[in-house]
Parts: sequence; structure tokens; C-alpha cells
Amino acid sequence: MKTMTQQQSEMANWQETRPRIDLRDKVTGEAQFIEDLPDLPSKVYGATLLSPYSHARILCIDSSAKMPGVVAVVDREHLDGSRTA
Repeated sequence: MKTMTQQQSEMANWQETRPRIDLRDKVTGEAQFIEDLPDLPSKVYGATLLSPYSHARILCIDSSAKMPGVVAVVDREHLDGSRTA
């Protein structure tokens, strides 16, 4: 079991300040944010659709129906499988 001094020492190491590499750009107003980029004609947006039911199991997703403005539907079958839930 760790003593209070050991715990405080570990917390002090965790909380020590580190230099921010983006600080100068942010303070001078030179930092670029995603909102600063110009709108492009080919720009698309992504959205996540979650189930309205907290413990529901999604059995299938019918992405065959064409909807106006929808460029692509991505589900877990499109992922490479390196990260599974």
C-alpha cells in the first residue's frame, strides 16, 4: 500500500505543466481551425445515427434506398476489423 507522500508525489508528476506547442499560434491569432477553412463545392458532412432504444440490437441496415444528398452509408462491414466493439 502506498503512503500519502508517494501518492502526492505521483499526482504532482501527473499534474506538472507541459509546454503547449500551439500556444503561440493561438495567442497571436495565427492558428487555423476547421471552421476557418473555405467551403469547397465537393465538401461533404458526416453524421452518426444512433438507435433511439438504449439496449436494442441492430439486426440490419438497409442502405439500398437512395436518399437525396446522401453520398455514402458506412457501417461496421465497411471497417477493416482492427477495432471491434
